[in-house]
Amino acid sequence: MVVDGFNNIWILSTGNEVDNIYPSLTKFSTNTNTIEKTRNYTSFTDFPKVLCSNNNLTDVNLFYSNGQKIYSLAENSSSSDFNTTELFTHTAQNLYKLSYVPANQTFLLCDAKDYISEGAVLSYSFTGNLIESFTAGVIPGFIVYKLSLIHISE
Repeated sequence: MVVDGFNNIWILSTGNEVDNIYPSLTKFSTNTNTIEKTRNYTSFTDFPKVLCSNNNLTDVNLFYSNGQKIYSLAENSSSSDFNTTELFTHTAQNLYKLSYVPANQTFLLCDAKDYISEGAVLSYSFTGNLIESFTAGVIPGFIVYKLSLIHISE
C-alpha cells in the first residue's frame, strides 16, 4: 500500500490462489472515499510484488517490481487502465522494499537476500545503472532519505 502525491491510497493485493481470487491493484480516493480504479491480474505469478510512488503533485507514477524487473505504472486518467513501461532489470536476490527518490531520480532497493543474514541496499539510476550498493541489517525494509542523507532501518 502506498499514498501518492494527491493522497490517493494504492493497494496491491496478492490474491489467494486457493480461493481463486486473483491479484489486483486498486486506487482509493481519500477525497471521495471511493474506489476509483482497479486493475485485476489474471495470473498468480505475473503481477506487481513491491510498490512505491513518485509522490508527484502533477502526475502519478507508481513503480513496482515483477521478477527481476522494475516497471513504471502511469495512471491513464481517461480510462480505467494504466500505462506500464519496463524500466530496468535489477540484481536483488529477494527484493523486499522499493523506494523512488525524486530529487535525483534514483531508486533504492532493499534486498533481504536469504532473510537470515545481513541484507543490502542497491541504488539504481532511473535508466537502470547500478550506482552503489551497501550492506544493511537483516531484512532492510524502511528507507528514510533527505537530499544525500540515506538512513536504512529494519
